Amino acid sequence: MKKKPKISKNTILRFQTPIGLFTTTIQIHKNLYFLKLGFAIIQNDTNELRKEMLTVKPHKLSIVIKKITKATKKTDKYLKYDMPLVGEVKISLLDTHNTTSAETLRMLRVNDEVRQQFYQYFSDGMSPIEAIRFHENKFLLEVNFMGLANASLNPTHNQIYYLHECTTVKFHDDHLWAVLLVTPPMKRNHPLSASKEIILIDSTASCETSSSTITIMLSATKVGALPLAVMIRASQCMQNYINAFELLKMNFPQCFGGQDHPDICMSDDSSAEKGALAAIWPEAKQSLCHFHVAQAEWRWLFSHKMMEQEEKSTFMKLFQAIQVFDYIF
Repeated sequence: MKKKPKISKNTILRFQTPIGLFTTTIQIHKNLYFLKLGFAIIQNDTNELRKEMLTVKPHKLSIVIKKITKATKKTDKYLKYDMPLVGEVKISLLDTHNTTSAETLRMLRVNDEVRQQFYQYFSDGMSPIEAIRFHENKFLLEVNFMGLANASLNPTHNQIYYLHECTTVKFHDDHLWAVLLVTPPMKRNHPLSASKEIILIDSTASCETSSSTITIMLSATKVGALPLAVMIRASQCMQNYINAFELLKMNFPQCFGGQDHPDICMSDDSSAEKGALAAIWPEAKQSLCHFHVAQAEWRWLFSHKMMEQEEKSTFMKLFQAIQVFDYIF
C-alpha cells in the first residue's frame, strides 16, 4: 500500500511543481489528494510528480496553504493580520534555458540605437519594406548571421511596422515628388463639355512597395466616368497634393473643357486634398461624394448600440433616398 504524502500538521497543502506545469484542479478531502497537471494526474503518489519535475528545467513554483490556529498565529506574523495571509508562493529564479538560440534572440526588444536608425530610415522616405531590406543587407554584407537573428539589432517585421506607425514622417520639399500621367485617350477627353462640369477625384494610398499615393481625376459624362489625368505622389500631405495639381495646371491649363478650372470638384472628406483643391482651383465648388457621405451615415448608425438592426437598415434606406432628391418638402 502506497504511503500518503507527508504534510505538516500546520499545513493544509504543500504543492511544488516546475513553472510551466499549470495546476488546473486541486481537491482536498481528508485523506484524498488529487493534483491534476497539464500532462500528469497524480493520486497519493509523489514519485510520479518527482519524475515529471526531473524532465523539465529547474525553475520551480512552490505553493503552501497554512492552517489558522492559535499555535500558528503565534509563530507566523502573516496569520496575525485582520485578514490572515494563509497562502505562500515561492518562485525560484534559476533558469537554464538557452539564451543564444535563434528562437530566443527573436524575442528580444529593439534597442534604442536601432530604433533611432529606423526612425531615420522613415524620415528619409523609406517604406517599412524598404527599411527592412536595407537594414538586413548590412548584416548580410558583414556575414553577421548572429546579428541577423537578433531582434534587438535586426527587428522583426511586426516590430518594424509598429515603429513605422508610431513615427510621424516629415518630408522635405525634395521628397514631395509627384508624377503626372496623361495618355492620348485622356487628352481626347479634355475638350469635352462634360469635363468642365463635375470632376471626380479619388486617391488610393500605400501602393506598391514605395507606399506611394495614386490620384485619378475623372469627368462625369453620359457614358460614365472618363479619365482626365493620373497623378502619383510620395505622400498624402497637403503640399504633395498641391505639387501634383500644379503639374496638371501647368502642363494642361485648359484641360477642363477649355476652362482653366472645373465648375465642381467632388472628392472624399480628406482635409489635405480639399485644401489643395482650394489652393490650385479656388473658383471650383467642392462637394462630397455620395458614397463617402453614405458611408459616414452608416458608421454613425452602427455606433448606436441601442438601435435595432432593422431600424438601422430602415434609416439607411431613407437617408439614401434623401440623397437623390432634388427638393425636400
